[in-house]
Amino acid sequence: VIGVTSGNLFLRIKGSKGITTVTELNTYLSTNPITLTYQSAELIVTDLNITPLMAYENGTVIVESYIKRPFVYDSGITLPHPVSDIDKIEDILGNKIDDSEISLSSDGLTVTITGASNNQSYTVYAPIRPEEATIPTSIMTYTSNTDAQIEGLNKAVNTQSVILNKHDSMLLGLALSYIDLEVRVTALEP
Repeated sequence: VIGVTSGNLFLRIKGSKGITTVTELNTYLSTNPITLTYQSAELIVTDLNITPLMAYENGTVIVESYIKRPFVYDSGITLPHPVSDIDKIEDILGNKIDDSEISLSSDGLTVTITGASNNQSYTVYAPIRPEEATIPTSIMTYTSNTDAQIEGLNKAVNTQSVILNKHDSMLLGLALSYIDLEVRVTALEP
């Protein structure tokens, strides 16, 4: 049992182990390692590099479990989850590997690339088999009226433009109130 009291860390070993010295304790701990999990005192921010959801032209969004991550080639690539197929593989420079050079094992867990050398980095893009996924594949269809969206955006921009024009006119009027009438008339003329 590991505990903390008043800023001190305590280790209690259950049972009679015959430990009476620090050397015996070190020997015991080297053969019986202990894992201490704790909250870090400093915030660690990790960029997840998430791609936002995109609705296609017909208004369909498909959410599925997917692998999109780099792997180091070691006589092949071992995937963490079985995949149904490979959408694409890119080398470290972002060059797409030709599909004819890619081979996926029948269990969906191992990928080999013809001509690849060990320790090369490749990014794999592949859908996880639905029966192995942790979330179900969801297909959502939304009605999409592109013309109405464009019209709505145009109205919003025009409304903001009118508001800005009124605001600018008020500022101009305020500024002109501080100067004489002759200049004000000249300033308002086109």
